[in-house]
Amino acid sequence: MPVVAYNWIGILVVLMVMPGVILLPPIYHKIGLAGGCIMGNAVSGIVLIALLHIALAPLTTTTFAIFVMIFFCSFPFAVISQLSTGLMREAVSPIDKRGLCQGANITVMNFCSALTQTLLGLASDQLGTPTAIWI
Repeated sequence: MPVVAYNWIGILVVLMVMPGVILLPPIYHKIGLAGGCIMGNAVSGIVLIALLHIALAPLTTTTFAIFVMIFFCSFPFAVISQLSTGLMREAVSPIDKRGLCQGANITVMNFCSALTQTLLGLASDQLGTPTAIWI
């Protein structure tokens, strides 16, 4: 795939944040912050399983197109899930500890992200990519 195609995919990821942001107020108004987070996580989980199955399929232009289409159509739900977590932390944390709470969350998330990516890379080297995808 040419570099220009990769650039367009990156631009589309950024643009797909907007539908999620536009959908936030009505969703939060109807089902609340926690409901929005749960809905976003549920949809993201279902889509992730579908994307993993597609990733294991033989690589063709069609499977790539289906993967990209499902990824972009579901991306606003991931945005809804991610943006609601900060608001929920602020709702439950003491006013004078909100910065600490947000900072602790970011620290834990970054540590876990670095650790799991390393472990998954090692698992992929030892067990193969198809097995590591499902870990």
